[in-house]
Amino acid sequence: MGATGTFECPTNNQDSTTAAFFISPQAIKCKPCSHSTATVTDKDPVADKIWTGLSWGPLMKYDGTDTTFTENLVDGYKVYIVDTKGRKLSLYGPADLNAETKLYPNGYDDRFCVAMLDKVVSPLGSDCCADGLYSVSISVTLPSGYDKFLIVPYQGKYELPMSLLSATIFDSSSGVAEKVTGSFTLAVSNIEEAKKSLKFRDACRAGLANTLPGVSKDDIRITDIKAAPAGTRRLGLGHLASRLEEASNRLASHRRLAAGSVVVEYEIILPESYSGPAISSTSISAATLKEKINKAVADSGAGITVTAVSNIAAPTTTSVGTPGASGGARRTAELFASLTLVAIAAALRMFC
Repeated sequence: MGATGTFECPTNNQDSTTAAFFISPQAIKCKPCSHSTATVTDKDPVADKIWTGLSWGPLMKYDGTDTTFTENLVDGYKVYIVDTKGRKLSLYGPADLNAETKLYPNGYDDRFCVAMLDKVVSPLGSDCCADGLYSVSISVTLPSGYDKFLIVPYQGKYELPMSLLSATIFDSSSGVAEKVTGSFTLAVSNIEEAKKSLKFRDACRAGLANTLPGVSKDDIRITDIKAAPAGTRRLGLGHLASRLEEASNRLASHRRLAAGSVVVEYEIILPESYSGPAISSTSISAATLKEKINKAVADSGAGITVTAVSNIAAPTTTSVGTPGASGGARRTAELFASLTLVAIAAALRMFC
């Protein structure tokens, strides 16, 4: 954006957290080298709510004559929802801030931020466009005045005021979808890093998608990663000495102290077009999930190893939305097939 830029304070602004508007025309020279934002498909049929996937490549700069990749200057990317003038829209009010964690319900300390991703090292090198190097599933309530998604790179506490704008958001408000929620437990090499690493969160999303046939990354959100509850059991005096020695060894070894288990909670949306089998705990192979997550971890450079997968909980499936012209078509077909079988059975009993 050059050495200087022009900013303007919003008229009659009453919010001290509102950023100044960047008004220099055609001043931003950087944007992702590729993106999937030409269309924004809403998979959530509930009005004023959106579930969509966005993906893009590494950052590049065009100065009018030459194109150069500038991903080396990036720490990560943030996603916002903006109005028709490109102004960021708030998802929450000041009262939604958690007084203890200092975070908003989106999991960030920024009430405008829709999603945040850490920088990923491209497997194609630093001077090549890797399509879909970054991807995110977004599920939010749309703020008033919404128009597009804005994707901007950041470095430290600074970010570009403008970069890549998506196509106009279309809010789907009819039809039926199924939402599946569940969880599984991972034994990991570092609990604290697994809980806070955005790369590891995305690796879990990719691993789960590659374990479930017919389900894509865009259909999955990782809603939480937290330390697994510690197992409890009563100890006799005979176990006290060995447990004290074990505790001493853990204190002496940072690696052993860091290792442990985390619970990964997920949500999957299945649109009406989904034709795969119902998702159950047996749909998820522990061995496959471990392999796929570790592969995604290696690709992203998250630096966390999954050593075991356990406690794959039976997922809960709920239906959302209202049937439209073709609403509930898959479910209607399933119901019709069931009723047909009942009718045939009844007819056979009449003639037997």
